[in-house]
Amino acid sequence: MKPATGYIRATSFAILVISLVTVIGFLGGLIYVLFDRIALAEPGQREYLVQVAWLTGAVVILSVIILIGVVVHYLAHRITQRPEKSEPPAYFDAWSESARRLKAKGVPPVELEETDSEG
Repeated sequence: MKPATGYIRATSFAILVISLVTVIGFLGGLIYVLFDRIALAEPGQREYLVQVAWLTGAVVILSVIILIGVVVHYLAHRITQRPEKSEPPAYFDAWSESARRLKAKGVPPVELEETDSEG
């Protein structure tokens, strides 16, 4: 697994969990307000508010089930994931490789003159 993949997976997991918890919180607040209004509502409105409260409760239960599934999937993936054993790379001499690649065929070698830097 690439190092960035784990980071992306953890970030998307956190965003998803925070979003689901926020949705559950808002819907829970809506249910609280609905039950508060049901006590004060007229009989015709009361039936409508009860139906909306039931529907909102069903969506909250569905969101909780999805949240549990996401958390279980994430934890199961983390537990069953085996760290890959990486072998240290073999020693690679870049200077020798570059000299090998730069050897031109049919060209005589260039002789360098040594100069005195003292002047």
